[in-house]
Order: sequence, then structure tokens, then C-alpha cells
Amino acid sequence: MIPSILFYFALLIGIGIYGRQRTTICSDKALDYFLGGRRLGIFPMAMTMAATYVSASSFIGGPGMAYKQGLAWVFLAAVQYPVALLLIGILGRHLRHLGAQHELYDLPDYIQLRYRSRLYAKFCAAFVAIVLLLGLMVALLGGSRLLQGALPNLSYRQALLIFSLALGCYTLFGGLRAVVLSDILQGAWMLIASFALLFFLYHKAGGSTGLSQFAATEPDLFRADNGGRLPLGYTLNFTILVGFGLIVQPISFSRLLVFDRQKSLRQSILISLLVIGVLTLIPHFIGFLGRIVLPGLDRPDQLMGRISGLLRSPEYGKLGGIFSGLLVSAMLAAIMSTADSALHTLNLTIYRHLLPRHISNKSAKTGPEALKTSEQTHFLFSRLISAAATLFVALLALRPPALLVTVNLYALGATQAALFWPVVLGVFTRRPNARAACASSITGLATYFLLNRYFPNFGGK
Repeated sequence: MIPSILFYFALLIGIGIYGRQRTTICSDKALDYFLGGRRLGIFPMAMTMAATYVSASSFIGGPGMAYKQGLAWVFLAAVQYPVALLLIGILGRHLRHLGAQHELYDLPDYIQLRYRSRLYAKFCAAFVAIVLLLGLMVALLGGSRLLQGALPNLSYRQALLIFSLALGCYTLFGGLRAVVLSDILQGAWMLIASFALLFFLYHKAGGSTGLSQFAATEPDLFRADNGGRLPLGYTLNFTILVGFGLIVQPISFSRLLVFDRQKSLRQSILISLLVIGVLTLIPHFIGFLGRIVLPGLDRPDQLMGRISGLLRSPEYGKLGGIFSGLLVSAMLAAIMSTADSALHTLNLTIYRHLLPRHISNKSAKTGPEALKTSEQTHFLFSRLISAAATLFVALLALRPPALLVTVNLYALGATQAALFWPVVLGVFTRRPNARAACASSITGLATYFLLNRYFPNFGGK
């Protein structure tokens, strides 16, 4: 197991160095660093969209829920991705065109272009930064815990240091090219692990015969509503949160601005749909098979860890140890692919919106050389602040706040409540109004928090 994990981290560092070298080829270094010069093709963008979207929930939380809810959760996980990618296909063409025409980098840039309000754009940028910091903290915590569990001789602090350094090095040095290349690696790694683990558990569960016997004893686990335990309202809420709301997630939004041509966007959507489908359905079905292989788990979210331990049993020899390392590396890849995109988008938000330009330009000189020096200084400061932000959330992860995952989920939901309609209606409205958009954001946030506070079961338990 240890060689697999060390090899994985070494590859990430090497990708960061390669991305750093490739970034210097563009005259506009910031554009090349943050958006890959808008020249990324079909397959790289399809893989980075898929790997970014397939987070730790697909390899840890999702299989745990499938273990508990049965095939109902597998069906629920499947319905969200066609909806989300259809929405990207509808809005992606317009956003890619605006991005190339008006030099947009991210979601706050789009808000400022459509609503002509710098104050509202700054508000959105600050809101986005908070959400990204929370997501980054959860990723550091989950990745470090996983690394610590895989390497028993490693303390939590040592695991957190290794995970944070690897993430910061290849992401902040290599820029989007390093993120995309690492996502290709991580996506491929997750695909291999998913198919290998599916074959192992299907054989361990007894194949079709084992499934038939299990269906006779637990018929509700084979129903789409888990025998009425998964109500329609919950299904609709889940689909909206993880499906339709995808377009206003800052990471996903910025990905739509980097395609080299319209044809790349259309073809990437099809490839992304295939990869996301595989990386979602197979791990969730693995969770369902885990109910047969490892029945009676008190905490279903520990399923993958228990499967990893099962693979390390003496009956499977060295091959079992290799597959166990592959599984742990795949779970690390799922976390890392989300964490690097969150850190890169946070760096972009700081560079474009939260770091005042006058701080970087202290020189009284004017002219092209002074302007170039000022831009280089601003570019450097943004990365230093992003590195400091990574250190800050790593320190918080040493003693994470209570209910951190819940807070992160609330933040994701609040992002959609605040920005979904300003983004979508901004596309289709001829004369968008900044005051109306701001009122929509405030009303959406207030409604979201009031419903969560006083009606937590609204729309489905």
C-alpha cells in the first residue's frame, strides 16, 4: 500500500513542476496560469470536469448511503448527472462566448459584466471565497484522516502536513495545467480502482446467485424508494441541490470559460457524462454490494476502509495489498481532485477581486515596464495569500469546528440560493438589474437559512 501512495504523491509533484514550466509559454501569464490560455481541448476538459465533480462523497459518503438505503440511493445518484450536464450544455455555449469576448475569468467577473455593479461583484467574490475555504478545510481534514488510516505509523499532524504540502505545491506552482493534468491522472486512477473493486466485491458477494438470495431476504433494498424510506420530496431536493445547482458552483462555472472552441464544449459534455456516470454508479453499487459482504456495520461511512482491510487479509497475498493501496489512492484522488480545484479557484478569486491592485503597485513610475512589474507583483501576492489561506485552514483542521461537514453543505446550498437566479436570469434577461439581482441574493439567503432553522424537514426528511 505504501509504495502506491508514495508513487501517487510523487506523480502529483511532478505534474506541478511540468505545469509550471508550460505556463511560461504564454505572453499573458495570468491567463495561461488560471485558464490555460483558453486553449484546453476536449479530453483534458472532460476529465477535469468529471474528476472535479466526483468528490469524496462518491467514494466515501455515497457508498455508505448505498449501504444503508440500497439500490434507491444508486438510482438517486444516477438521476442528478444528466440534469446537471444538460444545464451546462444550455448555458455553457453562452458563457464560453462571453468569456472569450469580454475576457471573463470566473463567476464574479460574469456578475460584474451582466449587472454593471462592482459592489455586487465584490460581495459575490467574498461569498465565493468563504465557501471555497470551507470546502478546502473539509478536503484537508478528510484527506489527512484517510492518509493516517492508510499509514498507521503516521500521526494526524504528519498526514495533514504531507497532504497540505502536496496540494499547495502542485496547485499553486502549476496553475490550471497542473490541476487538469492531475485530474486526468486522478480520474484514470479512480476508474481503474472502481472496476477492480466492483469485480472483487461482485465475486465476494456470490455473483448473481448471491444477489438473488439477498433480494429474497431484503426486498426493500431493491426498490427505488427503499420501501418508502426515501420520499419523493427528498429526491427532488437532492436533485436540485446536486444537479441543477451545479452551474453556480464557482469551480464548475470557471471550467466553462476555458474551452478552445464550441465543438470542444459539446464533445466534452458527452465524455464527462460517461466518466461521471461510471465514477458515480460503480462506487455506489459497490456500497450496495458491501451490505452483502460486510453486513451489520454501525457506521456505513467506514465501509471503504473496511473493504481496504479485507483486501489486506493473508488469503489475498501481495495482490490484495496492491489493490488495497489502489483503493486508498483512489479515495485520496477523489478528495484531491476537488481540493486542488477549490484552491485554484480561491487563488483566482483573490487575484481578480479580493486583492486590491494598488497594494501591488507601489511604484510611482509609469509605462509598459512598470505596468508589467506591477502585474507580476500582483500575481505573486495572490499566490502567497492563497498559500497563507491553505496554511490557515490546515491549522483549523488540527482542531476542526464542530459540525464542519454540515457547515460546508449549508454553505454549498447557500451559494445556490444566493446566485442561481442572478446567474441563470442574467443569461436570458435582456436588461438585467443589479438591485433586483442583489435583492434576489439576499432573499434567497434569508429564505434558505430561515427554512433550515425553523422548517428543517421542509420538502422531504
